[in-house]
Amino acid sequence: MNKTINQKDFKIKLLDIINKNKDGFTIDFNLNPIIKKKGFFVALTNNYNNDFNIVIENLFKLKDDFKQFEKNLLIGLWFNSENKTYYLDLSLYIENKKYALMIGKLFNQKAIFNIKNLNCINID
Repeated sequence: MNKTINQKDFKIKLLDIINKNKDGFTIDFNLNPIIKKKGFFVALTNNYNNDFNIVIENLFKLKDDFKQFEKNLLIGLWFNSENKTYYLDLSLYIENKKYALMIGKLFNQKAIFNIKNLNCINID
């Protein structure tokens, strides 16, 4: 998180981004969009709740658990249409599909996001 933004302001700005982008997004901790043409986004967490305030609070706690990845951590929002739940996860950008699938499996994810094709790839 950008040191110039306090946690309260960060939360307000993130809630605004969420409300304007309910279809999903990936941003960095400076709240800048991540624009990639290929590769994969892989969630490291399963952070969900229909109350975005709770999810954002959880995000701060989870970020502390992943300090070793801090420089590369992203925030990703996606909607699971099966259970009608939003997920706000810590994510990584991985260029290689094989590694993305391995990391996804390691962190008990159901799928990774294919940026080029804008679809999910299930993890076996």
